[in-house]
Amino acid sequence: MKKVSLAGLALISVFAIAACDQGPAEKAGENVDDAGERIEKTWDSATGNEGAMEKAGRAVDETYEDTKDAVKDASEAATN
Repeated sequence: MKKVSLAGLALISVFAIAACDQGPAEKAGENVDDAGERIEKTWDSATGNEGAMEKAGRAVDETYEDTKDAVKDASEAATN
């Protein structure tokens, strides 16, 4: 019984170690998935099919840039 348990443990260990390393096919698959996600995001931005979170994120980015520009302008006006 101990031999069977030890053999099972060894087999599970081999599969666990093998599962950690990505092979070239898995890496290529992830690259394809990433490219697909980038294409989808680009398409959504180009066609205006953004969700609420994307719109909110864009508004936050624009507000940040506007605030940064206003602080820069105020700083320049104060030094002149």
